[in-house]
Amino acid sequence: MAGAHAVIHLAAVNPFPDASWAECAQSCDIHALVVEGAVRARVRRLILASSSHVLGNHWRDGSCALLLPDAPLLTSASELRPGTQFNLLPLAQMDAMPYSVAKLCAERLGACAAQHSAMEVVVVRIGWCQPGANLPSTLSATGTPKLGAGDTFAATGEGDVRPAAAAEVGGAAELEQRRAEIELWFRNMWLSNRDLVQLFEATVVAVLDGQGTGVPFVVVNGMSSNRGSRWSKENAIGYLALDDVHARPAA
Repeated sequence: MAGAHAVIHLAAVNPFPDASWAECAQSCDIHALVVEGAVRARVRRLILASSSHVLGNHWRDGSCALLLPDAPLLTSASELRPGTQFNLLPLAQMDAMPYSVAKLCAERLGACAAQHSAMEVVVVRIGWCQPGANLPSTLSATGTPKLGAGDTFAATGEGDVRPAAAAEVGGAAELEQRRAEIELWFRNMWLSNRDLVQLFEATVVAVLDGQGTGVPFVVVNGMSSNRGSRWSKENAIGYLALDDVHARPAA
């Protein structure tokens, strides 16, 4: 790292929200080593990939600002509600708490480093950016690319998910209502590949003012400009999203 202007840290033992507590602990160890190494190497700026899941349980306030205009926008100052825990169906659930805790650990290590060293730190709370083509049509209520858009899932243990058996699925109307609500939450967090590239470019070149605190530490929401999203588009790095999950073709 020595001599680097910026280091972008994306790594995790399991980069998906079904991470276990053991994987969470391993990821926390990685984050600590990266932050310590960056400080020792006198890196000018460290960019940490966090996740929208650190605010995940705000979905209970409403998944869409257009449907619930009184639901507050989510900003860097919003109350932490990690986990994105919900029951999609009877006996089926999602708990991203271990994954979220690892991401929050990275954030707090970065904040500490910015406070006690000369290094600038940018935290990006990435929304939903799928591997590969990253098309809106492949987003689903599962919140993970490990399961298909037509699957639901059931808990099998901490941080684990699997496709739910037909016997676990309730009535069709209840299934569709629950699926639609949580799917809208996830869709409104979409980050297109084009916006991903320009977002991280901005994290490297932006001039930081510490969001008025005097400490060179900023937190940015990493989503596209999705209509009705509760995620604030305001940021301190000049990132201007171009894409909208609701405007792109469904193909």
